[in-house]
Amino acid sequence: MIQQIPLAVLALLGAVGMIFDVRWRRLPNWLSLLTMVSGLAVCVLTAAPDTNMLSTIASHVAHGLVALVAGMVLFRLGAVGGGDAKFYAALAMWLPLSRAALFLGVTAGAGLVSLALWFLARRIAGRRVAGRHGDAQGKFPFGVAIALGALGAFAIG
Repeated sequence: MIQQIPLAVLALLGAVGMIFDVRWRRLPNWLSLLTMVSGLAVCVLTAAPDTNMLSTIASHVAHGLVALVAGMVLFRLGAVGGGDAKFYAALAMWLPLSRAALFLGVTAGAGLVSLALWFLARRIAGRRVAGRHGDAQGKFPFGVAIALGALGAFAIG
């Protein structure tokens, strides 16, 4: 039972991110900070007693930093929003660097499913999928796929 608490916390943080991103198309900094800190806390609290705590923490922090740098490059190129990049990096802190490819792959899969459902929902609603420039409702909420990807990668591992 106690092993399910981290998964529940991650699901709650992911759900908050999804709600913010779908409703307002933004992922607040406080949510990314809370997600990052809780991920590191879970890393410390759930580490196996026979592991080197410093290397475990370093692996989680390295994953977060690699994700943040990659996200900022994608942000600079206009591929993702800054909130998406920070939220992904914060969620990466929940997983060691060895699970980076798993997190990315599950997030990409969740993104494809989310994108298909989003297009379908917009079509059924009779709205254009691509909004006017600056129209937040026309943007795809990547936070949904990011949260689902983190939840999936965490649960698999």
